[in-house]
Amino acid sequence: MLSKKLSPGHRYAKTKLDEPCPRGTVPVLRVADKDQLKNVLNLNKSRFFPNDQWNHGIVAKTTPDKKYKGVSGVMTVWNPKVGPNQCSSVAISAEVGEGPDYTRIQFGWTNITNVPGCFDLNCQGFVQINTQVPIGAAIHDVSDYGTDNQVFLRFSLLQDPKKESPCWLYYNEEATPIGYFSNKLFTKLSDGVDTLKWGGYVFTQPSDETSPPMGSGKFDNEIYRRTAIMINVRYIDNKYHLVDSPNDIQTAESRCYFGDHSYKDNTVGYTFCFGGKGGTQEECISGL
Repeated sequence: MLSKKLSPGHRYAKTKLDEPCPRGTVPVLRVADKDQLKNVLNLNKSRFFPNDQWNHGIVAKTTPDKKYKGVSGVMTVWNPKVGPNQCSSVAISAEVGEGPDYTRIQFGWTNITNVPGCFDLNCQGFVQINTQVPIGAAIHDVSDYGTDNQVFLRFSLLQDPKKESPCWLYYNEEATPIGYFSNKLFTKLSDGVDTLKWGGYVFTQPSDETSPPMGSGKFDNEIYRRTAIMINVRYIDNKYHLVDSPNDIQTAESRCYFGDHSYKDNTVGYTFCFGGKGGTQEECISGL
């Protein structure tokens, strides 16, 4: 699922190592003992508390007899300020099932401080094979507010047409996938997914009434240099056909976060913007 070329002045974030790891090994972030204990304890916890997460983005849902076989998108990278026990991210989600059978895979970038849940290679079921892309590494170069100096990340999740094949995750313009999600743990993914989501997610603890900013922390509709955007939004349908300009997209808004001014063109494909400053419910209503 090759991506359309980025516009002049735009570039992909660099997290790739200059040299690959030795054969048979992959890059793994070093963590302190106390962090390792925390991560082990959180391996089987949900990434977010469902009732305390706000998001803005776009959603595609299919019918029970049809499943999506792949998804991709290119997102701008920002550095929103988060407080203790808060999280702000831009991501793509692939979801299937309901209730106890519900499964979600989410990939993108995250700015996080002490939020419970498993992240990156601490989550069970993902097998990394790429020897130069360190999952969970810091992104030091981010988009510059109000200029053409915009930094992007591209992700694609693809299911091989072969029966019971895993879902492969690709990054930027890398020909080698980062890795795959094991069918042994993600059994519901073997037939495809029900719901696709692109956009921003934020989280704060139930005791904190102030939500963190999303994306750039601003929402200046139609001014993409000031607002988080997702470009080249595409998916693969149940017949393994690439849908380059989706027409079954729904907008999802909540609380302090807005969108979407979506449009389609031959340069960047289906595009939309989203985000917001966050804050308390009263600040959102009053526009403070």
